[in-house]
Amino acid sequence: MIVEGSKIGGEIVGIDTVKIYVQTDIKTAEILLDGLKKDKKYRVEIKRHREKRSLDANAYCWVLCRKIAEKLGTTDREIYKEAIRDYGLTTIRPEKAELVEDLVRMWDGMGIGNGHDILGESKIDGYVNVRYYYGSSQYDSLRMAHLIDGLVQDAKEQGIEYLPPDELERMKAAWGAR
Repeated sequence: MIVEGSKIGGEIVGIDTVKIYVQTDIKTAEILLDGLKKDKKYRVEIKRHREKRSLDANAYCWVLCRKIAEKLGTTDREIYKEAIRDYGLTTIRPEKAELVEDLVRMWDGMGIGNGHDILGESKIDGYVNVRYYYGSSQYDSLRMAHLIDGLVQDAKEQGIEYLPPDELERMKAAWGAR
């Protein structure tokens, strides 16, 4: 269960015990506490909340991709995939060698930006390392801003018109990237 709250705190109450407090509504608290089992292990992760990328950000990303594609004589999809590889979010995972072909086919089919590189044998016997690229639909506002900054730089290098820096900063602020 994910619990969101703007007021969070905690205290160390023993050598191996920490209490964490989150301000939330009573219904969420009841569901959370009713679902806990004493004999089970749980993992608690606290992350700073970031807004999902905005549709404006996505639209501007594709505008830049189209302009760059027209200049270079390629497709906006190819430019987008290159930008994901150059500026996007990646992870490297060891995967069982006999499963890699199916895993990467499924991953690549989950979205235009999803892709992979097979990096070679892992230190784990029978495994290979795979770098996975995440498409921008998985991005929060900060990662989307980074992708767009990269595309703006690419547009500059090609002499392509893009939003002026102050307008771009205003748009990023509206996305919650700052």
